[in-house]
Amino acid sequence: HYSLQTMAQLTTITEADFTELINLRKKLISEGKDRISFTVFIVKAVTQALKKYPIMNSSLVDGKIIIKNYHNIGVAVAREKQGLIVPVIHRADEKSLTKLNQVLSEMVNNARTGNLSIKDVTGGTFTVTNVGSLGGTMSTPIINPPESAILGVGAITKKPVVVDDEIVIRSIAYLCLSYDHRFIDGAPAIGFLQQIKQFLQEPKLLT
Repeated sequence: HYSLQTMAQLTTITEADFTELINLRKKLISEGKDRISFTVFIVKAVTQALKKYPIMNSSLVDGKIIIKNYHNIGVAVAREKQGLIVPVIHRADEKSLTKLNQVLSEMVNNARTGNLSIKDVTGGTFTVTNVGSLGGTMSTPIINPPESAILGVGAITKKPVVVDDEIVIRSIAYLCLSYDHRFIDGAPAIGFLQQIKQFLQEPKLLT
């Protein structure tokens, strides 16, 4: 409620093809590597994209834009009885996929067992919410103040798409970016979203 009252929130939506990411994930698992979650790949893509679009990693404080030079990524976790909570992966940009996977797994477990510390849920600079893990196709996520943007990712579903003038079946999901339009224009927001899309569609760039 506070978030919507204090910001001019705008949501931009695009589709991303997860087919190559699904294939890469299967390959890594078959090689005995960690079973890295899709959310971890998304977090990694976000941290890489934030380096090119730092305005998305900022806050508006007393009329001044404060750009954070660290990437603390909040990940929304649904709990059966206690409701939604957003644990924060501090310095996510400095962590490998394997380390991100380990940290996120621990945080999700702690969130669901009520063992998160104050530090675990504060200091976020950007949030990811994977509504697809709950079966949601698309959403317009609400920004988590004092952050200025949030990425929602929908369920991955198989769809017919046109590739090189031929209809093929690909694994597609919606990427939904909400941002504070008081000081973030559409151009950097869409550029940021397209950068995330590129990383997810060419996942070897993340490994």
